[in-house]
Amino acid sequence: MEARSYVENIANRTTMRGVISTMTRLLLVVVVVGAVALMVLMNFHPVALISGVVLLGFAIVLARDVVITTREIRKAPLDLAFEPAPSRGLVTPGTVFGVAAGLVLFGAIMGITMYVGNPGGSFVGPIALVAVGVALAIMGIPTLGVQQRKWTVLSDALAANPGLVPYLQDARARFPKSAPFPFSAPTDVVTIP
Repeated sequence: MEARSYVENIANRTTMRGVISTMTRLLLVVVVVGAVALMVLMNFHPVALISGVVLLGFAIVLARDVVITTREIRKAPLDLAFEPAPSRGLVTPGTVFGVAAGLVLFGAIMGITMYVGNPGGSFVGPIALVAVGVALAIMGIPTLGVQQRKWTVLSDALAANPGLVPYLQDARARFPKSAPFPFSAPTDVVTIP
């Protein structure tokens, strides 16, 4: 996400922080549901129980991250870091949905091949691949429309925290002339008065 100004960089970083937080929450739900479904669908087989417990342990780590991130977002609603948000990365709709579609397709082809070769065999592998692909697609939903949403996210954060406006006005007054981009640009949708 390229920024033409510091204000746009704040919008980019704040939006991406929210996207990653939402993706972590979705992953937490998918892991918990997947762990329980795995144990139930496999009739509490010992391997399924071990796998389910490992997944639930991972869910505890994710829950901790969700709590910490939520607390940080409440404490500092805007990400005011000066470093530019990455313009490209793995958290893009194309990457997330491409990998998800690849996993689902590979799992489906693997399942069809296994069925043709052995109609009565186990299909745990293909089902697992399809499930992981679907889970990744669910996690990718928050990445849609990030560029269009960033100004709304910044406007909402400033409206909910009016005390940040004087802070940004002061930051504009002290903004370094040697910065790689200006404090604000004509393309900014949100202006700091």
